[in-house]
Amino acid sequence: MGEDRPLDKDRRMRRSDSAFAVIRSAGRVLLVKARAKGTWQLPGGAIKSGETPWAAASREVYEETGLRAHIDGLSGIYRRLDGSLVFVFSSRVNGRRELPGPRYEIVKQRWMSLPQAADRLTPGARLRLLDSVRRPGTLRLDFGAGRGAGSSVRFNGLGRRMAAES
Repeated sequence: MGEDRPLDKDRRMRRSDSAFAVIRSAGRVLLVKARAKGTWQLPGGAIKSGETPWAAASREVYEETGLRAHIDGLSGIYRRLDGSLVFVFSSRVNGRRELPGPRYEIVKQRWMSLPQAADRLTPGARLRLLDSVRRPGTLRLDFGAGRGAGSSVRFNGLGRRMAAES
């Protein structure tokens, strides 16, 4: 028959799952601008082999901003067109909120109002940001493989199904 491999290891071998953090402080959202893309995005990136999405989000926030993020909870899981998964976490920072300036692949970091942040993000990232802030304590599962296409299910913080959307 074939090799026995854990599903998560097999999935990571074929595509790159990623984890992002929606960090809010004093009514603002933290965005970063990557050198390679030249667009604003939520702090985050690829999940390394053997790493949990939670650990990846925390690591990426630190690498890109120099801030230590406290992960409050998972706000959504989305499937990209290539089949990879995107995990989005509601987060906050404790203590220092000053941004250090360019770091590694990040050329800018900026605290922005929610409307400013939403305006600067790609449609997929905008959806993930707004899902995270609109209904705190709920989890969106969107496996439509494209910017809100397909159906999603919302769960409350207790894991109880709240609503199905299409």
